[in-house]
Amino acid sequence: MGTKQKVSSIKEKLNKLEKQLEKIQKDCPHKTQCVRFINHIQRARWVCDDCQHIVKIPTQEDIERWINK
Repeated sequence: MGTKQKVSSIKEKLNKLEKQLEKIQKDCPHKTQCVRFINHIQRARWVCDDCQHIVKIPTQEDIERWINK
């Protein structure tokens, strides 16, 4: 298998996995959430503990409580 075919195969697998993840996250009730630092661009976000989906942006009060834990 050549490089082009390998890359195509990997991209196809990634696409399928991303679709599976989207479905899991869509069906998840997001019952337990916590504030987490996602990356230096998105900063802190409320994230579902089960499916790791970004649920919402924390308020300033949420961030202060999170920092002071």
